[in-house]
Amino acid sequence: MEGHARQSRIEEDESGAQERPGRTTMSRPVVMSLHGIRTRGTWQKELVPELSKAGFVPVPLDYGWFGPFKLLLPWSRQRQVDWFRDEYLNKCNIHQCDRPSIIAHSFGTYLVALAVEKYMLKFDQLIFCGAIVRRDYPWSQFIDYDLVRRALNDSARLDFWARVVEWVVPDAGQSGLRGFEDSAGDVWSSASIRLFGHSD
Repeated sequence: MEGHARQSRIEEDESGAQERPGRTTMSRPVVMSLHGIRTRGTWQKELVPELSKAGFVPVPLDYGWFGPFKLLLPWSRQRQVDWFRDEYLNKCNIHQCDRPSIIAHSFGTYLVALAVEKYMLKFDQLIFCGAIVRRDYPWSQFIDYDLVRRALNDSARLDFWARVVEWVVPDAGQSGLRGFEDSAGDVWSSASIRLFGHSD
């Protein structure tokens, strides 16, 4: 019995030791990033050392080259939403994180918004740039569900793609140009930059 108990304690100690390296990231906030179409997200790679120096765990997500034609196809867009959900769950498991933050651009903002709406993914903070999410997105509802705690929408008055996307993608919108209708109280902040375009 004593030998069995000693062995059990050894197994418990080894199990705990195996988990500790993963737990070290829990004290450092995880920040994911997600690019748009027709790019592999060079800005994400440039952001990695800056986030690391600031004490964050940078997690750039890359779904590869996604062309304009695919953007027009509902099933193709949904496939990318599902890809993002799977990546979110995988990275959260790796980094022992149940509520990361995320910086997303263009089609990346669309993927994040739909994943929150459909799969109830949780985020601490969101930063959207060049957003193409529909303007009537119900942020207050998801904040009430504690899915999002704080967010910033960085819009640009010269964003051509945010202006025209809703004409070809019915469930997208001009949030990167005109902001959101539901500001969700003090949770959403907006920054409007007059002279910038979609990728500036």
